Amino acid sequence: MAEFWFYTGSNTRSASLTGEPGPGINLCCLDGETGALTHRKGWSDDGEKDLLNPSYLRLDLPNNRLYAVRACPKADGPALLMFALDPATRELKRLDRGMIEGEGPCHVDVNPAGTIVATANYPTGNVSVFEVLPDGKFGRSGTIQHEGSGPNAKRQAGPHAHCILFTGPNEFLATDLGADKVFRYRVEDGVTDVAPVGEPIRTEPGAGPRHIIPSADSRYLFILNELDSTLNVARDGKIIAKASTLPPGFEGSNTCAAIHKSNDDRFLYASNRGHDSIAIFAWDSAGETLEPRGHHPTAGHEPRDFSLTPDDNWLVAANQNSHTLVSFRRDAASGMFSEPVGMLELKAAVCVKFVDGS
Repeated sequence: MAEFWFYTGSNTRSASLTGEPGPGINLCCLDGETGALTHRKGWSDDGEKDLLNPSYLRLDLPNNRLYAVRACPKADGPALLMFALDPATRELKRLDRGMIEGEGPCHVDVNPAGTIVATANYPTGNVSVFEVLPDGKFGRSGTIQHEGSGPNAKRQAGPHAHCILFTGPNEFLATDLGADKVFRYRVEDGVTDVAPVGEPIRTEPGAGPRHIIPSADSRYLFILNELDSTLNVARDGKIIAKASTLPPGFEGSNTCAAIHKSNDDRFLYASNRGHDSIAIFAWDSAGETLEPRGHHPTAGHEPRDFSLTPDDNWLVAANQNSHTLVSFRRDAASGMFSEPVGMLELKAAVCVKFVDGS
């Protein structure tokens, strides 16, 4: 029987929480035949693991590590946590904690070699970069401060770094929702020397770029904009395609959250918080066309994240405010999804990261 194991990150302190918080990191499993979801283990904020609001996770499977942000204000010690991941038992053991020179880290990525890791710190609009030593400890660290603002007075009064994407051994991109830009950086000589590279990618004013993913050949960059609910495609630093994540005529409030794609690059998916759906797009690289194909309800409220199984046959949505994980079967030919198949109650789940299927 095919099983797909995945970790989730959850908010342990949030306005949407009532009663006692759940574990900060959970290990779950999806049955590859039936779509059933089961909870296998949870790790709480027990002092040893420091799991206060581990709202975003990043797996580094070649080095058997998991990184988790500690998304909190300065007074509570915002940090990046490094865990050793046992590939046989999937148990986690904390290796180190790197303190953030900022507040509210909301995203983390690691370079291909596993030697540099960076976080986007939303409230303070800066990026933290850490050296990872061979013994599983953090070494030197550096901070890059963004500048800029946008026309949305409530959300764009200043910079708000939101996503990191390593594009090579020592280069990465960083989105900034407040500045309407995607910055490019190079780590020159150690993580304390990080320099901007070229001009940033500029989205439309007020778009609010949140998350980015590359095409399989890295020629294109897919940019999900939180504030105006749009998806952009960029090539050579310029926006070449745009589509709305919402259906025509929708008049409610909405913000976009997560973006993922099929392994063959034919379909792109984005989550809508408000419309509470997965927006489905067909992407044709030959003609560089982005075609909306519809919307699929996530059977919950506020889908902050979702992920496809490694074989692309299933999608799991994390509905933050209804505290559920929901699975849907995916049709490879059409890119569309079935009605809900599996459902699992899980408090304030906001991140889903699959391990290789077993």
